[in-house]
Amino acid sequence: MKKIREYGAEDNAFPSLIANTKRAHMIHCHPSAGNNHFAEQGLALIDFGALYEGYCCDITVPFTFGKLTAEQEKIRDTTVKAYEAAIESIDLGVPLWKISKAANDIIEKAGYVMPHGLGHGLGLAVHDSPGVRQKPTDPIALKSWTEDVVEEGMVFTIEPGVYIKGLGGQRLENDVMIRNGKVEVYTNSELIEID
Repeated sequence: MKKIREYGAEDNAFPSLIANTKRAHMIHCHPSAGNNHFAEQGLALIDFGALYEGYCCDITVPFTFGKLTAEQEKIRDTTVKAYEAAIESIDLGVPLWKISKAANDIIEKAGYVMPHGLGHGLGLAVHDSPGVRQKPTDPIALKSWTEDVVEEGMVFTIEPGVYIKGLGGQRLENDVMIRNGKVEVYTNSELIEID
C-alpha cells in the first residue's frame, strides 16, 4: 500500500491476492493471503490494483520459483503465449469475443481450460463493462447476448490463466486502453522468474 501511495494512488482498488504454488490454482484464492512462505518452488501469482483519481486498475503478476516440472513449464509458456495472442488480436472494430478466442484457442490446444473470461472493463469499478469472454454456444444464452466490438476509449484487462491443483497456476494480466485508434498496454506486468 505504501508504494502505491508513493506513486500517487489513493488506495488499493481491491484486496490484493497473494498465492504461492499451493494456492495459485484457485482463481481468486480465499483468504486473499496466508501465512505460508510465498517463494516456494513452483508457480505463484500476485493480483492487485490501485485506485487513482477514482479509477481502478487490475494487474496480475505471475511468478515462478526454482526448477519447474515439465507440466509447470507448459502452464507458464501457455499462459504467456495466450496473453501475446490476445494482445496481438486487439484492434478497432474487432469483436471482443474474438480476442478471447485467440487466447482460448492456445490454452485449449495445450490441453487446458481457462475457467474465467479473458478480461473485463475497468472504470470506477474494478469489474466493469465490457466483458471480454467467449461467445456463448448455448441457444438460450445467445438470445440475450450482444456482440461488443473494440471502440475508441475502451479500457479493459487481458488476463489469460491456467490453473491446476497441485501444480499451481499462472495468470498474466495487464490493462489496455484504446486511444487515438491504437492499443496501449498501460500497465507492465510480466512473468517474473526467480531461481
